[in-house]
Amino acid sequence: MVTFKRACQRDLPIVMKLHNEVFKQHSAYDQHYDISWPTTAEAKNYFAEMIDEGYGLLAEEHGELVGMALGYPFIVPEKRGHFLEVVWLGVSHAYQRKQIGSQLLLHLELWAKTNGYDAMYINTYKLNEDSQRFYTKHGYHHI
Repeated sequence: MVTFKRACQRDLPIVMKLHNEVFKQHSAYDQHYDISWPTTAEAKNYFAEMIDEGYGLLAEEHGELVGMALGYPFIVPEKRGHFLEVVWLGVSHAYQRKQIGSQLLLHLELWAKTNGYDAMYINTYKLNEDSQRFYTKHGYHHI
């Protein structure tokens, strides 16, 4: 059974490990993507800030981290409102296609709504067709 909990600083090592597993395929979409970045001190500081100033949600099964969603306040100077950017949402390859990503996204949407956000923004690679389909299925549109 998958359980969900809010991320905190002590989760940083497993968050970085999951990021490394889930997103190393980005190098197939982006020639500038550094696959070693998730193992650096810079990445640790980045994730620490995201967890402190944003909202991180972990999905666990049997005490193992299997997925995470991370949202961060997003400033759009030319728009009125309070926006949240989904910095990343990922599920361990062994746990994909089990609705965990959908549940993470739903939890993040509910948290954003409860905390006064007007909309959420998500960036994904155009060539990442699985990601494109996932977000379209959940009502997100290309802008």
